[in-house]
Amino acid sequence: MKQIFSAAFIALIALAGPTTAHAQAKKTVKITFTNRAKVEVQVYTIDHNNNHKADENKRMITPGGQGSSQATVDAGGYIDITFSILGKNDKNVSEYHCTDVKTSVGSKTEMQYDVSLAGRKC
Repeated sequence: MKQIFSAAFIALIALAGPTTAHAQAKKTVKITFTNRAKVEVQVYTIDHNNNHKADENKRMITPGGQGSSQATVDAGGYIDITFSILGKNDKNVSEYHCTDVKTSVGSKTEMQYDVSLAGRKC
């Protein structure tokens, strides 16, 4: 009886195929951002297509310096992210500013953005 059950189970797995065993990976694009502020900043990338997961870039990015993250592409081919930028203004007071980005990626695998303390306050 065990052999019949085992053979039936193996046949069922073969019919189901490998795609049901693993969920298809979501497409992502690499995001490169350049600090256009006059001060050092930290940048957090919030990916709205990936359950609002935040990519925390804890290192300080100097003016003109770059950082990177990634964003999930939705079924329509769009990324939907918010850059949350932390820096100190000219009075040495910490400020959070946000820049929202929702755009089609087409066939791109990498996108570039400028960030600064000029966006909306978070």
